[in-house]
Amino acid sequence: MTLRHFQIFVEVVRCGKMNLAAKRLFVAQPTVSQAIAELEKYYGIRLFERYPQGLVITEEGNRLYQQAVPLLEAYTHLEDTMKEQNRTHILRVGGTLTVGDSVLRPLLRHYSRDHSDVNIQVTIDNTKAMEELLLANQLDAAIVEGEIHHPYLKTTPTMPDYLVLVCSPEHPFAARRHIAAEELAGQPFLLREAGSGTRLLFEQFMQEHRFELNAQWVCSSPETIKHAVMDGFGLSVISIRLVENEIRRGELCLVDVEGCRFERQFSLVCHKDKFRTPQLEDFLCAVQNYEDNEILKLLPE
Repeated sequence: MTLRHFQIFVEVVRCGKMNLAAKRLFVAQPTVSQAIAELEKYYGIRLFERYPQGLVITEEGNRLYQQAVPLLEAYTHLEDTMKEQNRTHILRVGGTLTVGDSVLRPLLRHYSRDHSDVNIQVTIDNTKAMEELLLANQLDAAIVEGEIHHPYLKTTPTMPDYLVLVCSPEHPFAARRHIAAEELAGQPFLLREAGSGTRLLFEQFMQEHRFELNAQWVCSSPETIKHAVMDGFGLSVISIRLVENEIRRGELCLVDVEGCRFERQFSLVCHKDKFRTPQLEDFLCAVQNYEDNEILKLLPE
């Protein structure tokens, strides 16, 4: 049995006549008669009594009618919902915490100006979580600060980022502005959680130089880290993009580590087999063309 059989049956019940139902459905009357006959044969019941005065629905026919009406309503709702989704495109974008705080908002604000028909859904988490969501097809694309190694994911370097050492204005390093790399050993640091690209890059630096890393605080919130540094709990290495305002206001001091430059690139990541809609292609293009050169003026020369 098909939905068409039930559509014809319900229309016959409502009209009381097969010829009238045929006219309303824009089909020939034999088509309606055949559909009713096929239903009766399939279920082994009689749906209508055929009297000279017209059709009279049977008890079994009424039972089928009560079930067929909500079935057809559910189908109509499904059709309307799917067609509406085709008119409103969904773009699922992910970003790591640093990206979400500094890049994603202005990027998506610019993208939305030309794509008012796109429903943008955003997820912010660390690099490891972004990788898992992309593999599970719960994201269309993500911008990450850490390294992605899974063979099913395609990674494209997009925009530069720089990690900087910051301290409170009361910290001894604040008055110097230039320190030797060896002076970082044993200092209390406020670090991001495991799985963060920011933490991984700094850990690799400390390991390469065989410096003791004293993780005084571990936190997934850049805002909490910034405030803890301002309150004098220790040092942090953080994206220059996240401390721009605090440095300009004098709430945090940027300290140059001699001979060291913590440079990296944010990466645009998609599943290599992902079907790219025009909306997704436009987003990928917007990411690759994004520039923010003002932030570089704060870096030590």
